[in-house]
Amino acid sequence: NGPISRESCPVLQVLSQPDMSTHRWEIRHAMGHVVKVKSQIMPIFDDLNRLRGGAVLLDDASEQATLEQQMLELRTRATQDPLTKVANRAELNRRLPEFVHEVQNGGRPGCVLICDIDFFKRINDTFGHAAGDDALIEFAKILK
Repeated sequence: NGPISRESCPVLQVLSQPDMSTHRWEIRHAMGHVVKVKSQIMPIFDDLNRLRGGAVLLDDASEQATLEQQMLELRTRATQDPLTKVANRAELNRRLPEFVHEVQNGGRPGCVLICDIDFFKRINDTFGHAAGDDALIEFAKILK
């Protein structure tokens, strides 16, 4: 999102660290739109195994980046309550066995907190659903 700095220049990276590397870039086109680019940087050595340069392969990664973003959004929608932004029941079911295993075998303390707001229906019935939503959001903030 600006000029490539000297530290992140792929050609200079190859010259300073002769290992193959892959990077993701956002390049702003002269017309203003952003193109997502994947670069593979490969060092080139001579017969005496001395670094002599590098090759940079560029691929348009816009479609892949869009798909990855959509996958992240779908995962969030599938695992997070949209109102409170806390993990939902499906995420608890997915992560709980892993968490318990880590706590039992890792020697680290752990805690799971499951809460129920008694008489929550009264908030909705008395003050309306918007107030109930606000109460849930605030409760989730306190727990976080």
